Amino acid sequence: MHGDWQGFFSVTLTGNWRLVFQGYDKEENKTMDKDQIILVVIKPR
Repeated sequence: MHGDWQGFFSVTLTGNWRLVFQGYDKEENKTMDKDQIILVVIKPR
């Protein structure tokens, strides 16, 4: 994603619904490395 959403992942669920989240590693640092993500935080809109 880009702009204010840089560093987030998103999954389109249906039509206008999209789940936006960030991934964190075991040390609770934000990460974009899918292999190191152990915690997911959903971004409220």
